[in-house]
Amino acid sequence: MDEVPYMIDSKVYVARKTIGEAEYSKMDEKNKDGALRDPKIALYGMINQSLIDSYTNMLQKVYDRKTGIKGMERTMNNANLKVRKHKDSASTAAVREAKEIGRIGLHPLILENVDEDEKGLMEIQETLRAFRPQMNAIEHSY
Repeated sequence: MDEVPYMIDSKVYVARKTIGEAEYSKMDEKNKDGALRDPKIALYGMINQSLIDSYTNMLQKVYDRKTGIKGMERTMNNANLKVRKHKDSASTAAVREAKEIGRIGLHPLILENVDEDEKGLMEIQETLRAFRPQMNAIEHSY
């Protein structure tokens, strides 16, 4: 959720319209196909952890086989550190729009591939991430 304002700033910079799960679900098949093919439209949403894990494992196997990639790891890590250190904060308009968007649904491209159990699990995980106790353990003991 903390990357959404940056996505909104990027969308404004490249002049693209963004479509999430709610908007995509309301479209008919012709418009869905058009949204997938239109370079002026960017689809966004969450991706389930099992899909991320399977791709990570696949990439790790490729990474282990290619010796030339290992030499670039230090360069990639240094570049990543510089980006994180010098990244500007998102604009206030983007932060405001991100709060208006609220909960981000599943990415439209994986909607049909995720079963109800996995959707339920993702909702529970999102609820747990959003939970903030009213008082901590020290305050509770007094």
